[in-house]
Amino acid sequence: MVNNLAGRGTGKPPRMEEDIASLYHEVEGAYCQTIRPVLTKRLLSGNDLIDVFGLKPWPEFRKIFDNLENAQVEGEVQGREQAQNWVKTYLKLHK
Repeated sequence: MVNNLAGRGTGKPPRMEEDIASLYHEVEGAYCQTIRPVLTKRLLSGNDLIDVFGLKPWPEFRKIFDNLENAQVEGEVQGREQAQNWVKTYLKLHK
């Protein structure tokens, strides 16, 4: 992140620090209200990928979970069954 507080001179917009602080608080509030609650509990585990889908541990697990979390945040996946169906589709598309 650029240190905006070090910037000086006539080209510096007025109230820049206040605007940046306000934006930060807005983003933090949105994260706390909408994203964090969705991601507090992982819908599937690595053991689920192994037991349910017959996968062997591999680096792709991280990619699967990252994409599954994105689907949760976007509201596409809201429960364990939907998560399992999402993984089935993901594996078909990415094999």
